[in-house]
Amino acid sequence: MLLRIRHETIYRYGEPAKIGRAKAFADAAQLQHSAHRELAHRGRPRLPPHQREDAFGNILHCFTADGPFDTLTTLVEGEVETFDTAGVVSGAVERFPPALYLRETALTTVDANMRDFARQATAREGCALDRLHALMAALHEA
Repeated sequence: MLLRIRHETIYRYGEPAKIGRAKAFADAAQLQHSAHRELAHRGRPRLPPHQREDAFGNILHCFTADGPFDTLTTLVEGEVETFDTAGVVSGAVERFPPALYLRETALTTVDANMRDFARQATAREGCALDRLHALMAALHEA
């Protein structure tokens, strides 16, 4: 499937600012391919955009805008071709260990209500995938 993407972000500042901004484009892996993309910006850019990768492998286009200004607008447009892989992700480079995503933080702490909900939703017998499907169904019903 070919998707046309247009994402505009407008930053408004209470006080005049001098700022650098970056826009990310997702890593292609085997699920998608960026057929075309471009970055536009308003806000007196000082340097032309340059490209680099972030820690997750996303492509970033970065620029610096000279202030002072009270509004900065970035516009990202592109075409992305996606591929049906029947839900199987392969070819993606995982740069971080699973423990990074599984750790508990102040924003991901499980309370008693969440724990009870998950236990009830996954109480039926079956393999882990069956229990995950049951949990997903329960979330959609909630």
